[in-house]
Amino acid sequence: MGKLTFVAAAFAALALAGAARAAAVVVPAPAVEGHAGDKVRMNVSQLTLGAGERMPDHQPVHLRYIYVVSGRLQVSNLVTGGSQVVGAGEMTVETAGEMHSVKALGDDPARLMIVEQPEG
Repeated sequence: MGKLTFVAAAFAALALAGAARAAAVVVPAPAVEGHAGDKVRMNVSQLTLGAGERMPDHQPVHLRYIYVVSGRLQVSNLVTGGSQVVGAGEMTVETAGEMHSVKALGDDPARLMIVEQPEG
């Protein structure tokens, strides 16, 4: 299973959970030497940002995948200065250990799903 398929499985697990705002799910791990068949715990949460609303600047401890369900986001890496606009149906990745900012763009709320893999 490739990394994107792995993340897609986590998103699918949340979708099956229904209206839950956050869930811990267990999905099969991608084939990694010495770890084939292991399962991996993923934290999956949903968040809605109102039009123009920002998440507090943050420094993820783990690699974080953000999938935009609806609306548009501007996601900026405050360390590198890189910034991107991510729209509905698109995904971005926040690097662990670096400061990021996230802002909803436009006149509509942005609904997103966040997946990260805690250690252990």
